Amino acid sequence: MEAASHLKDEFLATVSHELRNPLAPILTWTQLLRSGTLDEAKSGARSKSSSATSLSQAQLIDDLVDVSRVVSGKFRLDVRPIDLVAGDQGARRTRRSLRATPSRSGCSSCWMSGRA
Repeated sequence: MEAASHLKDEFLATVSHELRNPLAPILTWTQLLRSGTLDEAKSGARSKSSSATSLSQAQLIDDLVDVSRVVSGKFRLDVRPIDLVAGDQGARRTRRSLRATPSRSGCSSCWMSGRA
């Protein structure tokens, strides 16, 4: 029982850190945007950054809600047969198209790579 309690405390500490960590840059940039000290170019870039951080945090919260549903028995899976061959073929098509796509770094000579 003590080990379970320790694991729960450790999990809560990690979750609280993961939830709190993205808040600092969001709050900082919000304050800077409100102060009017950033030019329009920097404001746009920081707004995108804060938006991405917010989305990441929202995904973490959604994942925690899903875990809570699983633990409480409120998470329902729709179990049904699937066509694994079609799924595999779709994944392979996606992989082939990604190989032909330049990287997001903006480097036109950089290409995504991976192993089959």
